Amino acid sequence: MLFASALGDWDFSIYDELGENKKYIGILFHIIVICANMLLLLNLVIAIMSDTYANLADVKLGLYSQGIIEAMPSYKFDKHYGGLICMIPPFNILAFLLLPIYSCIGNKERLERFNKVVCKTIYFPMGVSMTLVFSVCALLLIPFAWMKVILHKCLLGRRYKKPQMYGMAIFYFLLGLPILFITAIVDSCWFFLHLYQWKMTRVQEANRYPKISLKAFNKFYYTVNQR
Repeated sequence: MLFASALGDWDFSIYDELGENKKYIGILFHIIVICANMLLLLNLVIAIMSDTYANLADVKLGLYSQGIIEAMPSYKFDKHYGGLICMIPPFNILAFLLLPIYSCIGNKERLERFNKVVCKTIYFPMGVSMTLVFSVCALLLIPFAWMKVILHKCLLGRRYKKPQMYGMAIFYFLLGLPILFITAIVDSCWFFLHLYQWKMTRVQEANRYPKISLKAFNKFYYTVNQR
């Protein structure tokens, strides 16, 4: 009876034969036993979980790292079928249309070339959108860069008593905007081309170069021109 009640089968009608006074005593005893049983089982579960946590607490970092290492192959780009999973919405609908083509290509080299073409094609809208954002930001910064260079040339001429700096400032005042505009167009083209490059060795090598501040550069420039 108590076991059935612990499983949810409540039946207090068995206490009807005890009379009105003893009936409620039996029901109260029944509820106390069920509650005590639940507390006992809960303490047992907590004890098991505590013991398991104590055993694994020292190796939790190792288990976490092991899970990450085991999941790494699933995140790697597949050079044969990566185009099917790299499509962004709504272009991922094309994966169903390209799946039969992937299945029919048996040559690994042809499959790799086809997958590369698919990746470049589906990446084109994102590359164009990022290039547009880059171009707009570059064009918006042209007037500020133009004024900054002119002001910088004037300050250098005033600080180091170099009259040619004022000549460079006048030259940049007249031709600075066309030069910056052409530079922004060239930078946008290179930005779009670099989005499709797999290895950026120059950028990786440039990150290891020592950095120099504008103040240090001005000091170096002044030292060189004093000689």
